[in-house]
Amino acid sequence: MRRGEATTKPTIRTIPSSDTAFHALVTKLAEEHEYRSPQELGRRLRRLLPRVLVRDRALSGEPPVWYVYRDGAWRPSDDGPWWNREGLPRIVISSDGYVVEANRLARGLLGLRDLGNDSTPHFSAFVAPGTIGDANALFEIVRSAGELVATVLVRPSDGDVIACDVRAVRDGDRLVGVFRLAADTGAAAATPSRPPAVTTHPSVDTVFRQFAEDVLANMAEPTPERLALVVHGLYPHAHVERGDDGTWELFRDGRTDGGPAEREWWKDASLPRLRYDRQGLILEANEAATAFLGRRLEGHFWHEFVTPTATDVVSPVIEIIRKAGVAVSRFRMPTGDGALVEFDSYTTAEGETLTTIMRPT
Repeated sequence: MRRGEATTKPTIRTIPSSDTAFHALVTKLAEEHEYRSPQELGRRLRRLLPRVLVRDRALSGEPPVWYVYRDGAWRPSDDGPWWNREGLPRIVISSDGYVVEANRLARGLLGLRDLGNDSTPHFSAFVAPGTIGDANALFEIVRSAGELVATVLVRPSDGDVIACDVRAVRDGDRLVGVFRLAADTGAAAATPSRPPAVTTHPSVDTVFRQFAEDVLANMAEPTPERLALVVHGLYPHAHVERGDDGTWELFRDGRTDGGPAEREWWKDASLPRLRYDRQGLILEANEAATAFLGRRLEGHFWHEFVTPTATDVVSPVIEIIRKAGVAVSRFRMPTGDGALVEFDSYTTAEGETLTTIMRPT
């Protein structure tokens, strides 16, 4: 561009057009900053909203028009109002931004202790690094517009960023938010690239290794941060480090491999134990399993009990275990009252039937 030549700011069209809060945030950022390309605007928005994709209409001789897809592409609304489902995490935020109510599952996912006079965090405590300004702007927009449905990055108190589908609505002078762990956040449209070599820890966890390899194989433009974000949906403490030689190390339980595993802990007959088929239908469960998970298990599917949106990975994980024959791993799931519990699992597969022994951690 020659000096003195006027630039034409692109017309912004947001999709879905019905999301007025999303449109307000995008136009606000587009007016306050000059973005040289759709990709630059997209990178800025994905710091807070990881699914966002920005495309240029790119018609020769026409004024520039950028399409900003909130969900990475147009999506049909056949999923229905997911926020009406029972058992989802729910929080209430005051007009000045403080979390004043949260159910047990929300507290577990965010790492919140019981709320009270001495423990009332501000919503900004859960904002992903580098997004506080945009998050504050979005909070004010939602208070004005009255509703937001989007996928946003959230940082629980343990510091590991997760992606959540959120629906927030104004209720008087407060905001009521319902959320769930987001799925498929690593599949944003982009030019596929060869995944790097990844070493997983602990090395004995074949399920974790295969799950991570499957995620990478289907991920466009893989980065350590995006890999960790997707893996957090099933393994909330996972951490990725980039080696000097370009390889990545993926730790299931944080920045260490947890040390050597205790030998044959699964031989303790008092531990929770259940048997199920390859479709995830639970056929038998001992009393310890029923007590540990706080609900009746026989006759139900694993899919009914996992963290919301983790249902999509239940069947693939079962198949990984069936192919391995024996698997030692660690998982997290809600109990009958919504509290989150973590457990080591030892699973054996014989034909169409699997048996899992759980050890609370």
